[in-house]
Amino acid sequence: MHLPFFCRRFWPHRRSFLEENLPFCALKRLKSLGVTVAIDDFGTGYSNFAYLPRLKVDKLKIDRSFISKLLDTDEDRSIVTAIIQVAHAYNLKTTAEGIEDHAAIAPLLSIGCDLGQGFHFAKPLESGEIDRILTAEPVPSEI
Repeated sequence: MHLPFFCRRFWPHRRSFLEENLPFCALKRLKSLGVTVAIDDFGTGYSNFAYLPRLKVDKLKIDRSFISKLLDTDEDRSIVTAIIQVAHAYNLKTTAEGIEDHAAIAPLLSIGCDLGQGFHFAKPLESGEIDRILTAEPVPSEI
């Protein structure tokens, strides 16, 4: 089965894995179709590093609450660094959520973050706007 590009990413909230018991076989089936699976808002609530080997996901999306404090203290930077290092140990890509300005990009790159999203790159868009932007501007693949 061939899926269009816009259908190839699946970002269930971490609660879906832990509280709603999203079946592991459903994740396996999605991955067999070429869908990239990421855990959204990782590091908050019930997130647990012990689940990573079982989940067979591709990415961790680091919650914006950590990214917004990245430049505040060494302790905040250490938390983000630890999440990235653990993710990479499991061969997972990382996405920093909530990048609001350019100041966070260099520190994220220096600690190995793979991708970023947030208002610095684009505000949320209506679905019709996506086609216009994708045909008019190159889309950065990394932060």
